[in-house]
Amino acid sequence: MCVNCAHSKEEDEQYFCHNEENMNNALQKVNEAIKNAGVEAYKVEVSLQPVALKKPTLKCGKWELSEDVLAEVKGLFK
Repeated sequence: MCVNCAHSKEEDEQYFCHNEENMNNALQKVNEAIKNAGVEAYKVEVSLQPVALKKPTLKCGKWELSEDVLAEVKGLFK
């Protein structure tokens, strides 16, 4: 779940994924789409910025438990 993922950042009650591997995969897909579009007369430079996640309660394959959440859970057993 993005809400407790180490790669997720919360801003104004919205969650943003900052996982480098996910971002690189998305960038690779964008570059491939540009290449397949046949635009050869121009150089295209692409940079990606995270957008607010629509479903932050879902879990992706790159999910890692946040250190803050882990510390909070450990504190429950002291």
